[in-house]
Amino acid sequence: MKPEKTWNDAMDSLCQIMLNEWSKEEIIEFVKERMNNEWIPCKDRLPESYGKYIVTRDDPVFGIYVRMLNYGEADFAKKNPCWFYYDSEYGDVTVDNVIAWMPLPEPYKMDGEDQNDD
Repeated sequence: MKPEKTWNDAMDSLCQIMLNEWSKEEIIEFVKERMNNEWIPCKDRLPESYGKYIVTRDDPVFGIYVRMLNYGEADFAKKNPCWFYYDSEYGDVTVDNVIAWMPLPEPYKMDGEDQNDD
């Protein structure tokens, strides 16, 4: 039975491969940034294309939470593009205080399901 490897063991192995270009600290920071569930802070950049995204919102009443929103041109928005959702009674409802976003994951595929089915 192999001994269980720790995070530090894995990082040391990775660092041995990459040390010729980066310092160990740079590599650790790089990996940690990308392991943050791939959230992209809005202060860094916004989506390049319109569509649906998973967002983290910092709401003054409800606090920080996750939901799905549209990003794009909303009807009656003061500023476009923007984050919004559609409400059957009110139409497009714009949303402020989105602090981070990520693309939607690929849909779940059942075992044996044809990858070309639409």
